[in-house]
Amino acid sequence: MSKDNSIFRSEATQYKNNAWLGDFTVSAPSVLPIALWCAVIVFLVTTLLLFTTYAQRVPVSGRVIYEPAAAEAVFIQDGVIVRIKVRQGERVKKGDIIATLSRDVTYVGGGMNQALQDAAQRQIAGLQKREVERRKEGSEERQRLGEKIHTKEVEISAIRTAVAAELEHSVSLKKRMAFYQQLLRKGVTTVQEKIERENEYHISVAQLNMYRINIARAQGERLQLVDELARSGSQEKQSLTEIQQQKVTLQQQVINASAVVESRLVAPLNGVIASMSILEGQRVTAGAIAAVVVPENARPFVEMWIPPSALQEVKTGQHVLMRVASLPWEWFGKVPGTVAAISASPEALTGNNRRFRVLIVPDAGTRILPAGVEVEADILTTHRRIWEWIFSPVKQSINRITVES
Repeated sequence: MSKDNSIFRSEATQYKNNAWLGDFTVSAPSVLPIALWCAVIVFLVTTLLLFTTYAQRVPVSGRVIYEPAAAEAVFIQDGVIVRIKVRQGERVKKGDIIATLSRDVTYVGGGMNQALQDAAQRQIAGLQKREVERRKEGSEERQRLGEKIHTKEVEISAIRTAVAAELEHSVSLKKRMAFYQQLLRKGVTTVQEKIERENEYHISVAQLNMYRINIARAQGERLQLVDELARSGSQEKQSLTEIQQQKVTLQQQVINASAVVESRLVAPLNGVIASMSILEGQRVTAGAIAAVVVPENARPFVEMWIPPSALQEVKTGQHVLMRVASLPWEWFGKVPGTVAAISASPEALTGNNRRFRVLIVPDAGTRILPAGVEVEADILTTHRRIWEWIFSPVKQSINRITVES
């Protein structure tokens, strides 16, 4: 019988032909896997918000310096370089010849300028005497400040001893006052004696508070003396450096005055020739820099300047990630360091410049940092949870509403 003339419906025939495949069932999709994935995602996001931290950063900029400071060898007259005695990277001692310069103008008769040389020698002798006196003044000042600090410490210790004794006395007076109050209620003593005991107790309490005020005052004076002692050493070092630079300049003048045809450019201090920008036969003018000498065993520092708004966030000991111009951070990474010192006052008390000086010590093992290279850095101040950062505007609004109310 043909399919077209079959007495059975086409659905029944198709069902019989497909019976060997088994029964067909319709299953509804389960929401359990979706719920599990959502729970995992919620758990990961919650963990990220609650336990992950981020560091606040204060961006600053500055340059690389050395301690002791690097010095520049500078030409003090016009001329043509005849010979160069040293090369970049070589070690030199103070007074070693760096280069010789042929002067365009000589004195009449080929003699040397004796008057200029004598005047420079007298100034050098005066500077040497001043250097000795400045060292003596600095030593005496530090000794005087040290004695003052010791006196303040003794004073604080004595006041604390007095506070302990007065505290014991105050406790006994309080017990005595309470005892007299009981006696007055029993009618054994008079009101006058009770008032006297109360006055004695209150006088003891006032004396105890006065001692505590004196301790706070003495501690403040001691901190001022310690800060003054630190500034004294820095000021002495700066004065001696200025005297040394003046001596180097005058010694250079003496050398130039004693020259007939050629003058000599000498190293201002012991160290290594870090850079040279001269060639033999080159014509130079007065004030041109011939070389930069970095002292031996000099330590690199990074000098940064921060605005007053960031002063409270930056503390000594904080870690710093620096981007040095000579070491592109995309290739060499950021240079780590630690905040070593922060100035207590701005660089100038007058004018519009109110920046504060920060010294950063690069970590050990850092690549060589050339002097004068520009540096940008991020000082890591505090670590906060991500959820604290997200809800900080809400917290600030609540605090502001609380204060206003």
